Amino acid sequence: MSRDKNNNESEAFYSCHCTPATCRERCGHEIVDVLLHEQADKDPALIDALLDLKFALTHRTDAEEILAVFCDLRQRLERRYYLAFYRLRRWLENQLVAHVSPGRGYAARSFPLVLKSKTVQGVTQLVRDTARETDPVFISTETLRIDFAFRTPATTASGLLA
Repeated sequence: MSRDKNNNESEAFYSCHCTPATCRERCGHEIVDVLLHEQADKDPALIDALLDLKFALTHRTDAEEILAVFCDLRQRLERRYYLAFYRLRRWLENQLVAHVSPGRGYAARSFPLVLKSKTVQGVTQLVRDTARETDPVFISTETLRIDFAFRTPATTASGLLA
């Protein structure tokens, strides 16, 4: 492999400037793999949580579970692994979206996810505030229904188990 090709692959791996359209689906898995490697001889509870995140990312069935596990890990590990969590945070913002509606049976409107908060409740509140700032329908509704989902379906979930 040429030196230029290695440099381009390194830039792509460490890039935090992707958009939802250009974001590599495997990037989040690679970051979790690096964190797993770093924790190999440490706290089994952290390893379990990282494996839970990897499993959830692989199967892409519950975006809220992914947020919950990510927020838990972020609170526990971000001080030691800030760059990895910065990249994972940016990747999740490109992969996930919040669907907000005034209640069951109403059409939902999609909002991008901004992971400024370290808790699911904080992320949910930020989505709620953003929805109310941008659409008068949401201002007049006391409770909003917020569902988290992937922007796009996985292309090959079984291929991500590696």
